[in-house]
Amino acid sequence: MAIIDDQPITRAGMERVLADEPGFAIGASVSSVDEIDTLDGAGAYGVAVVAISARDARSCVDIVISVSKVARPVVISTWDGENMLWDAIRAGARGCVTRSCDQREMVMALGIAATGALYVSPDLIGHLHEQLGRPRRPGREVTVGLAPREIETARLISLGLTQRQIATRMGLSEATVNTYAKRIRSKLKVGNKAELTRAAIGLGLVGDDCGDLYHAA
Repeated sequence: MAIIDDQPITRAGMERVLADEPGFAIGASVSSVDEIDTLDGAGAYGVAVVAISARDARSCVDIVISVSKVARPVVISTWDGENMLWDAIRAGARGCVTRSCDQREMVMALGIAATGALYVSPDLIGHLHEQLGRPRRPGREVTVGLAPREIETARLISLGLTQRQIATRMGLSEATVNTYAKRIRSKLKVGNKAELTRAAIGLGLVGDDCGDLYHAA
């Protein structure tokens, strides 16, 4: 795993917290994502703790995208930036925790992120829904407007069902389900199943029955 934090004291503290945790080996501890060799390729570090301050909120998306090239990012922040939380998730963050999180929660977030699932701290759930209700900045709109059949299709896709299984469950043809899926991706402005799932989670279309994809406990 990697630790990325421009504050030496807090970075050293993170190293001490995680050094003895079974299943985690610290492969890099740096002050900036620029110090990580992205040539190592996706997944090179497994997961990465990334501290992003309020002053970096505008570049949060770029930081998360850069880290995603080599690891699954778990972002730790005060989350003061407008729409910062939702932007981080859309950019590929696999975990979002607060600066006040304890060791137990950090280890849990890293473990969940390592599986490819998404963890959002319980303290941030209300914050996330507030951001989803705000007007989006130009170029980052999230237009919902899903029809009931599209909502059900999005929910089932997020739960891991194939288009054939969805068609059977909903009494539709696969071609119709495929059309719904395309409309959903267009309306939510997402490009693939993983992004659609994160959007569905954030919008509350899936919840406890999507436990293998979303954890907040």
